[in-house]
Amino acid sequence: MQSEKQEPSIYYTIPVCVVFNFCNRWITASGVHAVSEEGHRLHGKVLAQKGYDPKLRERHLGSIGESSE
Repeated sequence: MQSEKQEPSIYYTIPVCVVFNFCNRWITASGVHAVSEEGHRLHGKVLAQKGYDPKLRERHLGSIGESSE
C-alpha cells in the first residue's frame, strides 16, 4: 500500500527537477554570476537595517541605468 503513495510523488518530483535544472542552465548560459557570501551578508545587513522597499530598488536600478549612459 505504501508503494501506491510513492508512485505519484515520483511523477511530480521529476518535472520539478527538470525545471530547476533548466533554470540553472539558462542562468549560467546567460552569464549571470553567483553572488558571493560577502554579497549575501551585505544585502542581509541592508535589509535588516532598512527593510524591503520596492521603491528603493527601483531608484537603485534607475541610477545604475543612468550611470552607464
